[in-house]
Amino acid sequence: MSMFDLQDRLRGAVSAFVEGAIVSAEAIAPRLDLLRASGWADEDAAADVSHFVHRLAGTAGTLGFGDLGRTAGALETLIADIGEVRLAEGAAAVAPDILAQADLLADIILAGLKGVAVGGSDLLAAAMTPAPGLAGSPDPAVVATIGAGPALLDMVRATGTTAIEIASPDALEALSVVCPGGVIVNLEAMDGDDAWRGPLDGLRAQGVPVLAVGGTGDFPWGLRACRLGVDAYLPLDDPGEVLDRLARMRLTRHAEPLRVLVLDDDAVLAGVYATILGAAGLEAEGMTDPAQILERLEAFEPDVLVTDLHMPGCSGAEVAALVRHRAQYATMPIIFLSREQDLGLQLGALSPGADFFLPKPVRPDFLVSAVRSRARRGRGLAEMMRRDGLSRLFTHSTILDGLEREGARAGRTGAPLSFALLDLDHFKAINQTHGHATGDQVIVTLARVMRRALRGCDLLGRCGGEEFAVILPGTPAEQAVGVIEDLRALFRGQTLRAPTGEVRATFSAGVAGTPAGAPPLSATALFTAADKALAEAKARGRDRVVLAES
Repeated sequence: MSMFDLQDRLRGAVSAFVEGAIVSAEAIAPRLDLLRASGWADEDAAADVSHFVHRLAGTAGTLGFGDLGRTAGALETLIADIGEVRLAEGAAAVAPDILAQADLLADIILAGLKGVAVGGSDLLAAAMTPAPGLAGSPDPAVVATIGAGPALLDMVRATGTTAIEIASPDALEALSVVCPGGVIVNLEAMDGDDAWRGPLDGLRAQGVPVLAVGGTGDFPWGLRACRLGVDAYLPLDDPGEVLDRLARMRLTRHAEPLRVLVLDDDAVLAGVYATILGAAGLEAEGMTDPAQILERLEAFEPDVLVTDLHMPGCSGAEVAALVRHRAQYATMPIIFLSREQDLGLQLGALSPGADFFLPKPVRPDFLVSAVRSRARRGRGLAEMMRRDGLSRLFTHSTILDGLEREGARAGRTGAPLSFALLDLDHFKAINQTHGHATGDQVIVTLARVMRRALRGCDLLGRCGGEEFAVILPGTPAEQAVGVIEDLRALFRGQTLRAPTGEVRATFSAGVAGTPAGAPPLSATALFTAADKALAEAKARGRDRVVLAES
């Protein structure tokens, strides 16, 4: 969304508020008259007016009418105070000057609603921060290195990636024109960290992941990496792990946009928040009915939920508790928006499972920062739960879900779909001969080769033990056999060094697929067909790929 689009949408929201202001004043005036006539004692009228000024405080403040929002908030607080005094000490205990203050605030609000104008909004004049722009899309075939050393440079280049060695902060700053796919910083080989911080921040703002390596991994080295502002830090023990980590960081940075679901019973506010978040590069959707929350969560699959705390019929705290009852949303961050000032009530609202509390009215830049950081962590945690701890590939259940999803997509589009099962040959013997640590190294090596050799859209998984899986969307079965054959040859050429000597490993594979335009096979049918083909590959002597019979 361009800056002009953002301004147009926000101006539309402000204009809608202004157009409805007089109508709102006329609608609430009779309830205010009744409340005043009762000496601010009529409980039903007090509840109606309190709800009105509560919404007005949030809406007016967010749309840039700060004085009107603050006045509405003051009246809301005063109504609550009057009610508490009447309940505790009786009507006579309410001081006349307090009632006079309430009358005055009500008059100011009515006058403010009737005199509000689009030009009086601070929101339209405020500088909005656009989403970080790229000098060009980060190129995964280019990696910038600072003091990487021969071993790491050789491994980078062995993958077909261009390694650009950077000797100075000025050279790094100039690199923004190239926009590399990542930056590797060797802490042991660089000096003058302060001079490097600015250029690194500039690349990170363009979406380029920065990984620091070197040292022993203890606190001083980790703290130094943090002060450089890098995205992650690893000791330089295994160059292969460094490349894998950088690849995972790149996928995370340039995956689909973070998704945000905004729930507010005020349609204007829900739309404004969604617009501001969308302008910052997030995919945001607004909604007003809490009763639809489960349906929208399932359909939209957000990374974070932002919800108003005080809503009629169902509070934000109740929404949070309801959402947390569903195991699939256990890691999804929930952020409350409210004018609530009482710290005890804020903490109580967080107890059902929310993660953060944003006060209304909220500054757009603060809203974007708070939402984006929590959405990233939420997505990262959810991603960790979907992956195997050793190989960092998807788990068996995640692969089955992906196979169902890709099968449904293939059925809708008519595109081909292939699925492969891989099994390490003689893996038990490797463990017995060379030890389980070496067996783990074989698993990690195969996972690493799979990540480098296959496409970003392919889903890679470890189904348990020595069995792996690959989902290849848009790929005919015959072509998938060639892909897995190339993978087999690449893995076969890997040499691992163990205390007992050099170790080489192979795998057998079975491939099954749905041809283009053919009725889609179920996930179970594809899995079964690939499993039978895998058994056939083993029966024929292992270290081969077999295509399932169609």
